[in-house]
Amino acid sequence: RFLILSLAIAATLLIGTAGFTLIDHYPPFDAFYMTLITMTTVGYSEIHPLSHAGRVFNSFLILFGVTTISSPWAPSTQTIIELEFGHVIGKRRTKRMIDKLKDHYIICGYGRSGQNLGRLLEAEDIPYLALDSDPERVREAADSTNVVYGDAGRREALVAAGLHKARAVAVTFADTAAALKILHHVRQERPDLPVIVRTLDDTELDRLLKAGAAVALSATAPSRGSSTRTPAATCLTAATSSRSMAFLSR
Repeated sequence: RFLILSLAIAATLLIGTAGFTLIDHYPPFDAFYMTLITMTTVGYSEIHPLSHAGRVFNSFLILFGVTTISSPWAPSTQTIIELEFGHVIGKRRTKRMIDKLKDHYIICGYGRSGQNLGRLLEAEDIPYLALDSDPERVREAADSTNVVYGDAGRREALVAAGLHKARAVAVTFADTAAALKILHHVRQERPDLPVIVRTLDDTELDRLLKAGAAVALSATAPSRGSSTRTPAATCLTAATSSRSMAFLSR
């Protein structure tokens, strides 16, 4: 794909340079420069006055050049637009769904571990809502009404996901900085709410527990829990069986 894009850009530059040289007798470098600023739409004026034929050629070059340059960003742009439209169109439906949630898990991150946890919770008939900031991942999970686009590191997103009536929060991605941020928000809004976190670095376990995590998981070390667990955290430990711990540790 990258090779095709590179060839298309090179071909456009070559055709544009040849066209300006032959039609309006531009010097080769001026013709190349004119082609480049036309493709990138930077807004510079014509280097030399163009004839009618030159402007007709330039019009087609603009259309072809802009399409070539923008094509790599089209899938991402389309995904973002669809998510935004989906947010607007489905806003009431999503709000009604979240309003109905109670005593649910908030899954932060819907990658492999988040999806595994989601499947486990569904099997045990436990409600959950997953937040993920990757547009493609949310789009792939479009069939699931339990996955929404949102940054779990933002307090507003957690509150909108029903933080004040949730049973627990599970941070499924192994990002200590992001986990600490989420822990900070949860501690401010719901100091009694248990939070499960995971890390790839065993040395971060104590740091995460001190920040308020009820359970800290590592791929290489046994799970560890806070010594000052609340009753809710105790319920969490019971709910997170060895199977769920294994899922999150992957």
